[in-house]
Amino acid sequence: LNKFEASFCSSTALKSFTLIDSPGVLSGKKQTHGRHYDFAGVVSWFANRADRILLLFDAHKLDIGDEFKAVIASLKGHEEKVRVVLNKADQINPKELMRVYGALMWSLGKVAKTPEVLRVYIGSFWDKPLDPDHDCYKIFKGDAAGLIGELKALPRQAAMRKISEFVKRVRLVRIHAQIMSDLKREMPKFFGKSKKQQKIIEELHEKFRKTARSAGISEGDLPPLEEFKATLNSENISKYPTFTAKQRKKVDEALQTEIPKLVERLNEYNRAAYKEEQDTMIRAESYNPFDEDESASLLDRIHHTGNANSGKNAWVVSLVEKTEADNIFYAQVLTNGKLTGKAAKKAFSTTGLEADFLRKIWTLVDFDKSNALDADQFAVALHLAHLVKKGEELPAELPPQMIPPSRRD
Repeated sequence: LNKFEASFCSSTALKSFTLIDSPGVLSGKKQTHGRHYDFAGVVSWFANRADRILLLFDAHKLDIGDEFKAVIASLKGHEEKVRVVLNKADQINPKELMRVYGALMWSLGKVAKTPEVLRVYIGSFWDKPLDPDHDCYKIFKGDAAGLIGELKALPRQAAMRKISEFVKRVRLVRIHAQIMSDLKREMPKFFGKSKKQQKIIEELHEKFRKTARSAGISEGDLPPLEEFKATLNSENISKYPTFTAKQRKKVDEALQTEIPKLVERLNEYNRAAYKEEQDTMIRAESYNPFDEDESASLLDRIHHTGNANSGKNAWVVSLVEKTEADNIFYAQVLTNGKLTGKAAKKAFSTTGLEADFLRKIWTLVDFDKSNALDADQFAVALHLAHLVKKGEELPAELPPQMIPPSRRD
């Protein structure tokens, strides 16, 4: 902590979230001599508590050294939070940029062991202005809008993320308790405990698989084998309590009953918060969330845009629905900040509806006939999909209360 520093600035954007910037990742021999602390361990600690993780690369410097590899490896389990930013992209020509992008994806593919391709934003995010004459200028602007959109959505998603993290932790505790309980049953009651424990550690991989089969646990959810072995070497398995059927039932009840109730309470709170936000919605076409504006906080602006009508014409898309839609929308490959083509098909596949319904929904929400949807239009599309799933019929045209406030005259 003796190297940790905090900076304060008068910005309404920072009222809603905090930015944590790590020191530059070292390369070569500096990796072993320049740090006096576990850098990857510190990154992992912050990753557990962060809502979004940005990996920044300069377009003219894509070196992924041993330390950076260790950092990326420490982010395992948080892949859904990670976004990649290819910075200073306007400093090279399009042909060179294409090569750099391909090299970046190839390098990340070897380091980041994820089934899904990491989302990459390309642009210029530093103190120099974006080159307006660059051939990829519109792409840079679109990706910048997508990245800013994700940051704007974070405050809404924070509470739900904490619940998700809590669920992950409860499941992890349940798995650990089950493993230790199974290992304890194999320990002798009186003599030969040390010898037996050493044998258990040596055969721990098979013990893990046995517990996974008997308790219905996916092997991918098991804790890291080598770390678990190292911890067991300094522990006494016999002293751990047994994970009883009663305790298991309580944990399962929390996962299946209590936490869903908590989610529903959060939804109710968000619906109430949404009603309050109706009076504070402003247009966002020219809004930069990092501009100085003391008249309203970022949290007041991030949900809707435009001048909304109250009463019967209030937007029917709830704050909860908008948050869910944003999570899906900003995880796609956007074109100038909008959803088009194959990316749209992938996003709409989450609804589980047949193509005929999706075709009708697209026609309804693409009311400007641009063949592309912004985040608000996509939220309306998912709202319509939910209505279809409930057995309701699609309207012939969008009623006023379904038109996003940002698109109302």
